Amino acid sequence: MRDFRRLCLITDRHIAPEPILTRVAKILNAGIGQVILREKDLPPKELLALATALLPIARQTQSRLIINSDLTVASQIRADGLHLPFQAIHHIGDLGKAKKLGLRVGISAHTLEEAVLAEKAGADLVLIGPIFPTSCKPGHPGAGTRLIERIKRRLKIPVWAVGGLNPQNIPFVFKAGATVACLREALLTAPDPAKVAQECLLATESQELDLVS
Repeated sequence: MRDFRRLCLITDRHIAPEPILTRVAKILNAGIGQVILREKDLPPKELLALATALLPIARQTQSRLIINSDLTVASQIRADGLHLPFQAIHHIGDLGKAKKLGLRVGISAHTLEEAVLAEKAGADLVLIGPIFPTSCKPGHPGAGTRLIERIKRRLKIPVWAVGGLNPQNIPFVFKAGATVACLREALLTAPDPAKVAQECLLATESQELDLVS
């Protein structure tokens, strides 16, 4: 049985070949169950407008909508979660406010040490990466799946993986212990995003079958 929430889209309107709402709708309708709205250069008002337009798409597809960094936007639209950079652990007040609002809070981490600190700070999950080379981090070779294994052994909270993921390598991050695989370029730039989304779901399903057998 496919668990569509084991896959998450991270948005980047700059690389999508069509309006970002159109592209996200195709991907969520194809079965991807979570989306992080990550448009770091958008002014707050424009981010709020985009998040407000995206929310009904997420609700119609029963997908979770997570807002990157902006607590105000996340609370105003009643998003499902808030994702924060690692530096947010130094502002525990903001993290606490998000949790009081009922938002599930994720924090990015790039090392085992950062992941441990994120958990201690109260994160509900850590987003680890980049696992493989990605255009989002040019020149970075990728940390590899062993980092996921090391973090998974130490943490009690879920570990999400990001960075250069595609239908071919998704099974490796799940085998290493990741709870969720996050994709950006593979879905946003594909000529047929629905087809790639289905391939990702099939890759997730095959890994689940391997774990059962």
